[in-house]
Amino acid sequence: MPQQLRLTRTTRAVLQVLCDGFEDDLWGLRICHLTRLPSGTVYPLLTRLDDLGWVEARWEDIGVGAERSTGPRRRFYRLSPDGLIQARAALTTESTKFTLISLIRPTPATGSA
Repeated sequence: MPQQLRLTRTTRAVLQVLCDGFEDDLWGLRICHLTRLPSGTVYPLLTRLDDLGWVEARWEDIGVGAERSTGPRRRFYRLSPDGLIQARAALTTESTKFTLISLIRPTPATGSA
């Protein structure tokens, strides 16, 4: 049975960040920061996207002469060529629904009375 991906708001946020950063490899915590989502949400989603072939993942090379030599190795993610096509199609077809929902949803009041 083929795997399917639910296009939730969270999924769309991660796909949008990956589309926007298509030219660059993004590491997991950077994606968390850009989407403002917790790592416990982002990493399982990245794993599903990798399993579906939408993203390509690789470990950072921190060998001799590498720019960054402190901290643990990072895992970089980027959309595969097919994943880019799929992500753009998913974001395009669903964007109207979520734009309407976000326009209808009341915004919290700011300031004090």
